[in-house]
Amino acid sequence: MFKLTISVTVPELDRRWIEIPCPLCELKTPVTLGSIRLGDVVVCRGCHSNIRLQDQMAALHSFRRRFTRLQKNM
Repeated sequence: MFKLTISVTVPELDRRWIEIPCPLCELKTPVTLGSIRLGDVVVCRGCHSNIRLQDQMAALHSFRRRFTRLQKNM
């Protein structure tokens, strides 16, 4: 008999990079999902305006909680 075990962990989303458009000049600025989760302020590469990042409704936290719940149900 073979015994097979699988271990699945929640992906580390805080280190993932995405590009967000500046609300003024529309130039895309790269940010990490972790900086969005923390509500950091980044400077636009084009017009140098401050962009306040906001994780509305704690979407990253909700995803992590749902993913963990799905793992336990499998």
